Order: sequence, then structure tokens, then C-alpha cells
Amino acid sequence: SIDVLNLRDKYLQVGGTFTATVQIQGTVDGSNWVSEGSAITQASTAPVSVTPTYQKLRAVTTAYTSGTPKR
Repeated sequence: SIDVLNLRDKYLQVGGTFTATVQIQGTVDGSNWVSEGSAITQASTAPVSVTPTYQKLRAVTTAYTSGTPKR
């Protein structure tokens, strides 16, 4: 997970070349994780805005077959 508590603007970008599903999740208390938006299935150059109250973010990767997602 990535600590984002002190960041003013919270955006996440998933790049790289991969075949997988990446779900961004955030938490306000460090324990209860909530999925943010739709799962990502391909790299994008557009940053995704996330809920500003999150303390931490993580990228959960499922259906992985190849490549390296980068966040």
C-alpha cells in the first residue's frame, strides 16, 4: 500500500504492459479497504482521481497472465 494521507491532490495512474485486472482500493482507517471505481484492464496515460479522505491506496491485481503493471 502507498501512504497518501498528506497529499493534497490524490491521483493514481496504472501504466506498463500487462494482461491482468487491477482494482484500486483505498482506506481511511488502515483496515477496511474499499474498491475505487472500475477495475483497470489496460495501461492508461490518464490519471484517475481517488477519494480525497483516503489515508492509503493499494492496487490489487487479479486475473494476471503476463506483463508488469506499474502504478
